[in-house]
Amino acid sequence: MVEIKNIYGDVIYTAKDATTVKQAVEQAILSCANLSSADLSCANLSSANLSCANLYSANLSRANLYSANLSCANLSRANLSSADLSCCANLSSADLSSANLYSANLSRANLYSADLYSADLSRANLSCANLSRANLYSANLSCALIDKKTIANLRQINVSSYPYQIQAVLFLDGSRWIRMGCLWKSLEDWKRDGGILNSNPSEFPNDRSEKSKERAAAFAFAKAAALRMKLPKGEAKQ
Repeated sequence: MVEIKNIYGDVIYTAKDATTVKQAVEQAILSCANLSSADLSCANLSSANLSCANLYSANLSRANLYSANLSCANLSRANLSSADLSCCANLSSADLSSANLYSANLSRANLYSADLYSADLSRANLSCANLSRANLYSANLSCALIDKKTIANLRQINVSSYPYQIQAVLFLDGSRWIRMGCLWKSLEDWKRDGGILNSNPSEFPNDRSEKSKERAAAFAFAKAAALRMKLPKGEAKQ
């Protein structure tokens, strides 16, 4: 038997046949139990199916959520500080508004269409994370990392005519990078490699088609956004 308690010490669910916290949590979700404010700090929930779970204000700090399925879960105001959400953890369409993701590992996490409004992503690892259609309005990205580089500013760009992720990023070292789908390069490398029109000839040949032109226009928009970004006052290039 495994009991799940809330952050106040009260038992909110009892899984009589479970032997692990992971089994207990999955059983609770299958029974539509309300796990808001659950205390799951340091829990091993690797590869757990937590889809559509109500984990509002839950404590998941330092939890192992490696490859877990949290799609459409309510994680608003949840504490996920230092949690491991790497290796394709599925957070698509999850509500992470005002969640604490300080120093969380989100490397390769799927955050497609996630609501990250006012979330704290400071010092989080966002390397190769899918942020397509994610709401990052008012999110704190201070000292968040992509490929071990510290983010100064990040803009997620949504263009209906281009089906893949677009990001414009300014790092604290002053470098400006653009992500177009799986292509992730500095502005200098984009220019050196022949520009956007010749970057993906198999899927987007430079044939003057509307498809090619729209992709080029999306890139130009992202580039302009990156060039408008400024380093925080007092931050020297590192």
